[in-house]
Amino acid sequence: VRATEALVEARKFDASNRMFAFVVHDLKNLAAQLSLMLKNAERHRDNPEFQKDMLATIEHALGRMNRLMLQLRSGATPVGNPRVTNLEPIVRDVCALHAKAHAAVELEIEPGLVAIGHEDRLGRVIGHLVQNAIDATGPGGCVKVRLYRQEPFSVVEVVDTGVGMSPEFIRKRLFKPF
Repeated sequence: VRATEALVEARKFDASNRMFAFVVHDLKNLAAQLSLMLKNAERHRDNPEFQKDMLATIEHALGRMNRLMLQLRSGATPVGNPRVTNLEPIVRDVCALHAKAHAAVELEIEPGLVAIGHEDRLGRVIGHLVQNAIDATGPGGCVKVRLYRQEPFSVVEVVDTGVGMSPEFIRKRLFKPF
């Protein structure tokens, strides 16, 4: 009985640790977006288009933080059931949020593609992929995001001109928390 209780408790800690790692990753990406915006604010403060983008970025970041807190309060259970979700606006929104990054973000979209899932979670996953690609790409580099059909699937592909991952990193650290 004690061994079973210890195992259940260990699994709860493991689940909490995984959730914490995702929360930290989400917060890191939000901080990177806000930091980039702040860096550009001094240079573009009088540009009405920048001001519009800045307000949209702040609104988006605030919405993501509020949804993240709601998921934390509800035990990381998404709000609502998975449903058919149009991928085009999600991919466009993610790329628009990263448009002012040090690496150019190119977009290629086949319209009308869908996936079954939670719009917010799909956006976070795609956002993480794009942010990771930008982080791996030096100034002047390029990140390309493609949305296309490969029957029977919708595919979101993120490709960057960064240095890539070493075989040792792939073997020892890829997909490990923290």
